[in-house]
Amino acid sequence: MSCRPTDVNSDLTQAELRLLFDYDPETGMLTRRVQTSSNAAAGCQAGYTNGGGYIRVGLHRRSYGAHRLIWLYVYGCWPAREIDHVNTCPSDNRLCNLREATRRQGLHNTSRRRDNRSGIKGVRWSQRHQRWVAKLNRPDGSVFQRRLRSKEAAAAAYAQEAARQFGEFARVE
Repeated sequence: MSCRPTDVNSDLTQAELRLLFDYDPETGMLTRRVQTSSNAAAGCQAGYTNGGGYIRVGLHRRSYGAHRLIWLYVYGCWPAREIDHVNTCPSDNRLCNLREATRRQGLHNTSRRRDNRSGIKGVRWSQRHQRWVAKLNRPDGSVFQRRLRSKEAAAAAYAQEAARQFGEFARVE
């Protein structure tokens, strides 16, 4: 874990955060300890869910990602990188579901795209070659691509390469 002393344009500290909120690492809930405005009463769950599914918390005329506030609350410093939700659910702020990640690592911990027609992440049918294609962009900029006869073999090839390239951040489902 690496830390930054402050977040961009914020001088909020762990001590101040702990005066204002309680955090339950088992449920991931931030609860207000004190009333901070007319619509933010003590004892209520802090924040609202934005369009992307993330919980945002208003504090001192700023909006913070709850996951970033939780990191400060627990570890005493702002995360040096992004915070990745292990199970890809952006509103699940249980401590066991949060980890620091680079942008690239976070992008590999994603579910398959909605427009995926094969039903398997990283696998598509090539009409031209009459084969299933497993494809993955590697961190070094090169491309892993294999044409295989079965969808299952292509899925296994993608999963193996993703695990090799991205380790714990590889999501194949």
